This record gives sequence, structure tokens and C-alpha cells, in this order.
Amino acid sequence: MKKIGYEYDSERGAMVRTSDDGMPLIICKREPRWKALGGLDDSYSRAIYIGQGCWERLDTIDEEKAQQILKEWGHAERMKQYFDLMKARHSVRQYLDKPIPEEVREELDEYARRLNMDSALNIQIIYDEPECFSSAKAKYGSFKGCTNYISIVGDKGIADLEERCGFYGELLVLKAQELGLNTCWVALTHGKSKAVVKENESEVIIISLGYGKTQGAIHKCKSVSSVSNITHDSPEWAKKGIEAALLAPTAINQQKFKFTIIGNKVYLEPGRIGPCLRIDLGIVRCHFELGAGRENFEWEYRPLKE
Repeated sequence: MKKIGYEYDSERGAMVRTSDDGMPLIICKREPRWKALGGLDDSYSRAIYIGQGCWERLDTIDEEKAQQILKEWGHAERMKQYFDLMKARHSVRQYLDKPIPEEVREELDEYARRLNMDSALNIQIIYDEPECFSSAKAKYGSFKGCTNYISIVGDKGIADLEERCGFYGELLVLKAQELGLNTCWVALTHGKSKAVVKENESEVIIISLGYGKTQGAIHKCKSVSSVSNITHDSPEWAKKGIEAALLAPTAINQQKFKFTIIGNKVYLEPGRIGPCLRIDLGIVRCHFELGAGRENFEWEYRPLKE
């Protein structure tokens, strides 16, 4: 009989358990199956909350043990890596005539496959296809030399489709940055893509991909106080979360969002007028989670009163 073992997958934010038959079982907080774990005692809830996925009761876990687990998983180092990627990544519209190597494609494709499993989306990466960014719209958007792109596709019946596309699309954008590639979120200034979109699906947005002629320019950020209720007394995780959120790309750099943080509850309010607000909301939510550490807070989906 194969011994059961555990391994933390930092890319997915999940614990992987190898079962008796050798099959890996994975569950993440964003998966529907997570809801089936409700009504558990405090010790088990803490283990799930910190571990981002568990299948067994961990009755003895306490705060000290939880921090040790995070340390063993390299949690702090991974968070620093995410910040480095966020700071280095800028929108790029002009690309070199340089093909993406096969080994890079394989790693990016595998990561996209994992994201599709987590999100129930149909993210597709299209390589060596110059037509999508050869249209008049693309030229209007100042795109040049782009022959690769990511198509974010999802079922029209998903209630939070646009937000979900933003969240998981940004995870893929950061992965591309980690692999030395450049990207740009593109809503309208592109032609018809080669993505396979089923009748029940919608192509929500496209992301250009490749080796940029430059690394892009830093975008101007709003102040912390204009997008949140953060004060100097706020916990460090909240400050880090807002710092990460302000590094998030948004349509025409509008940054139309507002965080309210009370205790460990976080409410994110979208803008009311502007393009791609729900996609932006997903991107910003992604950045906040990565910066704050998902183990430190809970999302609240109704306005919080201070």
C-alpha cells in the first residue's frame, strides 16, 4: 500500500494529498467543493484556513504551529516573489520577433491547465498567430509585433464570470512575467482571435503575450487613503494587501475600487462607471490576496460599516 503523503503547491495555493492508490487529490478555497467543508470545529477550520486545503482533522494545531507550517512551505518567500513580479510587470504593446521557446510554452500551458481546473474557465494560449493583432483596432491600440496571446474564455452561465476571468487571468500574467515574458490586458483593440469558443461560452478578454521591445513603464498610482480605510494602526497584512492592489493593472489605469477592512473582514467595492470594472475587480482581488496572504483575512461580500 502506498503511504499517504502531503505536499504544498504554492502556485495553486493548495495542499496536495497522495492517496492510497497514488492519485493526487487537490482542493482550493476557490473550488466549489470547499463549501462542503463548512460547519467544522475551530481547530480544523484553522488548519484549512491556513493550509489552503486539507482532508484530515488536525485537532492540535495552534497559531505557533500554523506559523511553522507556513515557514516550512516557504510561504513568506513566495509572497516576496509575488511582490517582485508585480513591481516588475508593466503593460507592453510592442514585441520582438522572437518565438517563445518550447519549454516555456510547456510550463505556461501546464499552469493554464491548472488554473482552468481551479476556476472552471477555458483559458487558451494561442502561439504564432499574427492575425489577431494585425487589425486596424490593434494598430489603433499601438500594438506591434504581437503573435501570441491568451484568450480568457468562460461559460456564460457563471455569475461572476468577468471577475473570475480577471482573477485567474492575472495569475497567468504573473506566471508569464516569472518566465521572462511580457503582457498587456486588451479589451477592444484587437481583431478576431483563434480561440475555440463554444456556443455556451464567451471570450471575455484577451492578453497579449511575448518578449517586449521594452519592459513597459510604471503606471501612476492613487494614494492608499483614496482606495482604502487603511491607517497607520492597520495590521501589516492589510497594508501589504493594499500595496499589492495598487500594483494591479486596471483599464486605462482607472483604479476604481475601494477597500474597507474591519478586523479580518475585507470588503472590496467596484467602481460604478468605467470600462472593464468587473474584470478589474478580479485582478485587484488577486493582487490583494497575494499581498495580504489569504490565511490572514476573510472576504466579505456585503458592505462593512465602520
